[in-house]
Amino acid sequence: TMFMNEVEVVKSLEKSKYFVEDDSLADYIFVQTHPYLYMMCNHKVENGHHGKALLHAANIYNYVVVPWLRRTDPMWDQSDGSRYIFLFSFGASNMLINDAHSIHNSVLLSVSGDSNNGIWRALSLRNKIITIPAFINPIVALTGKNEKFTENSTVNMTLAHFRGIVDPLLIYSFGTRQSLLSWTRNNSDFPIIFEVDTVSREEFVEEVLASKFGLCLPGWFRFTPRPADYTVAGVIPVIVGDGLVHPFSNLIDWSLFSISIKESDVLKQPRQIFSMLSNMTGQEINRRREIMSDIRRYLVWEIKGGNAWDGIVFELGMLMPKEPRPTNTVLSPNNSTKNKHDHQWVGQ
Repeated sequence: TMFMNEVEVVKSLEKSKYFVEDDSLADYIFVQTHPYLYMMCNHKVENGHHGKALLHAANIYNYVVVPWLRRTDPMWDQSDGSRYIFLFSFGASNMLINDAHSIHNSVLLSVSGDSNNGIWRALSLRNKIITIPAFINPIVALTGKNEKFTENSTVNMTLAHFRGIVDPLLIYSFGTRQSLLSWTRNNSDFPIIFEVDTVSREEFVEEVLASKFGLCLPGWFRFTPRPADYTVAGVIPVIVGDGLVHPFSNLIDWSLFSISIKESDVLKQPRQIFSMLSNMTGQEINRRREIMSDIRRYLVWEIKGGNAWDGIVFELGMLMPKEPRPTNTVLSPNNSTKNKHDHQWVGQ
């Protein structure tokens, strides 16, 4: 999945209106290197010391990639690397980026959005990180079951949905998955799907699309791809976690349609949480779903029929105050999204 994220992003760039064949005409250059760095990580682990492998991969940037860019592309020196875009997935790259000092002035696309991680938090203060959608194959984009997305009636829908791994170690999911699994098994009066067993893709999709709310619980990291996943499916995301940065946080006001809950609240008062969800009126649910229908295209990549690169370009304009930048972009809860771009922004 980590490797495929970058493949999907590059393919989507090539299908977007921002791609130019001649990099001399581009305002930004996307450098595709990360899959090879992960391959280095996998092949250089010695005696279980993964840190050495990550350091070796980081030095590929420092002593191979960036020197090559300096030799072959004058834009690198002219912009001090600030016009180059690199993609990093969650997991090992959190440590890798710490040592890849040669690209710290570049734009980093983060697939994780876990701001609790020290290095990402430090780099975020330098305003160089854009959090992008993590889930590369959104449910609705895959299945075409869009009719559920605009369905007004929610009377017969399941209250909330979660299906995924629940590791017995309490450090996993910071205890939230284990706590909710135990609570739901002891409280059958709430119409909740909370399962650890796997089902077919078709069954999983049906479960999601028949739910009012989707529980977005952390795993080994506080990051979770489910907020984007549920939003695209028209299911209101209930985001559990502290310190998360959502995709395109400057463009999308997630508070307009999602629900945020602290991890401590899940552990201490799950009944109050589900009572709050069950008391939300159908009118309020539909209002939030209408907002999601307005922004969901930003969370789907172009090769799946969306416009995620519009989101990246908008965020680039927020990072870089110099022209060119996106103009006349408005996102509001009344389905009045307008996006007009007058520039070629990205080349490869």
